[in-house]
Amino acid sequence: MREEMKRRMKMNMSRCRSVFVACMAFVFLPWFHSTVYAVPGDDESEIVTDASGVRIVERPRVTVRYTGMAIEYAEAIARIAESTYSHYQGGYHFDMPDRLTIEVRIDRETTSGIWIADDHTIHIHYKSKRELAPPHRSRVDTIYGLTYRIADLGRERTLGDVVWLSDDAKRGLSHLCACRMIDRLHALHGEKLWPQAYDYVETGWRQLRQEIDRRNAPDIIQAAAQWHALERDFGIAAVGDTLGTWRRASISPSRPADGLLSALTGRGVESRDRSKLRRWFRGFEPVCVWTAGRRAKFEQSYNSGRLARESRVLKYDDDAGDGAKSVSRGGHIITFQTPSDVWYVKQIQFHGERYGDLPRGGKDFVITILDEKFKSIASWRKPFGLLRGASAGWHRIDVPVTRLPEKFVVSIEFDSSRRIGVNVSADGSSQGHSASGSLRTGIAPLDKADWMIRVEIDRLKDDNPLKYRPDAS
Repeated sequence: MREEMKRRMKMNMSRCRSVFVACMAFVFLPWFHSTVYAVPGDDESEIVTDASGVRIVERPRVTVRYTGMAIEYAEAIARIAESTYSHYQGGYHFDMPDRLTIEVRIDRETTSGIWIADDHTIHIHYKSKRELAPPHRSRVDTIYGLTYRIADLGRERTLGDVVWLSDDAKRGLSHLCACRMIDRLHALHGEKLWPQAYDYVETGWRQLRQEIDRRNAPDIIQAAAQWHALERDFGIAAVGDTLGTWRRASISPSRPADGLLSALTGRGVESRDRSKLRRWFRGFEPVCVWTAGRRAKFEQSYNSGRLARESRVLKYDDDAGDGAKSVSRGGHIITFQTPSDVWYVKQIQFHGERYGDLPRGGKDFVITILDEKFKSIASWRKPFGLLRGASAGWHRIDVPVTRLPEKFVVSIEFDSSRRIGVNVSADGSSQGHSASGSLRTGIAPLDKADWMIRVEIDRLKDDNPLKYRPDAS
């Protein structure tokens, strides 16, 4: 009897425990689910879109428009850009836009990079989400790249596009500003600035200072050292103030140093500061100031070894020709526009057929790159012997690596006649970008077609701060 009572008591206790657990689950499970499993950035109520449906993060002076990434990364980019904008404007006295827009996209068909789209917009492209990892894992440094490009934008707006400032001087200033800004970001936000926390301060001023102290430092580091000397002796505001002073001055491209020094030490400058500025400029001028002749010589010295090997081909055709035509007076003309950023031509391609026999003395054709106002940028003479084959096909002509403006023109002059020349194919799937002739002979638009002429372009591998920095070991 006693045994039976014990058994029943155990059964009742077990049932009570089950009922208690069920009640607790009913009461607390909704709370547990909403708190423990809520992930920042996954809550749809946090996501804001603009009128076109693109996700955005807004700060007082910055808008980040983003696709393909979690909101916490967009918010980190907004924090970086907002803090950088504020310091470059208030500290360095750079001319910044009323509002800075950062367009961010993840697309495996694109090229990873960061560049200035216009005077108030910066584009960032990633090939995959893996590139959002810290630099030591992804080899992509968003913090450095963004602070560098915002410095580029501030310098361009403050100084303008001048030929006398060397490329090393431009890049050295942006590098210095970025390294300084990294330290400031760390002081403001700590290691948790980026969603995947890491000690990014190690890539800031400490690293640049070590490179400056090294013997035989690269030219960019030497230029950064000159800008640092200016901010050290006169304060960081002197950097933007100096750029603004030079912008307002009349500087001769052939002898820029005289005009720059005169503007720097002109009226209103105390005599004590004037002598210090002269001393500073003596170190600055050999590294950072170029005459027009030195600029031209430098731009002719690009070589394929500096290219990023991330080529793109600009074209209008669909690889199927709809007839061909030779031009006897002038050339086959076609206009192009590069994507955002700075690009360089490396190869010209055209589809066509050579006809006739070469004369004993040979015959050349001429490829010319012009700007949108038809001012020549570069021209190359090539032998007809390169155009082999008995039928129409693609001809690929390598040319010296040459910097392109955003809008440019390609002209290919074969000086064709009845006896010898080249019929260049045209494609009716596109129109409105092609013509024939020259400024000398007159230009006639190509009717209802575009020439099958293509341009292979690339960027410099050391001009992408998202993946490259001059003091990286």
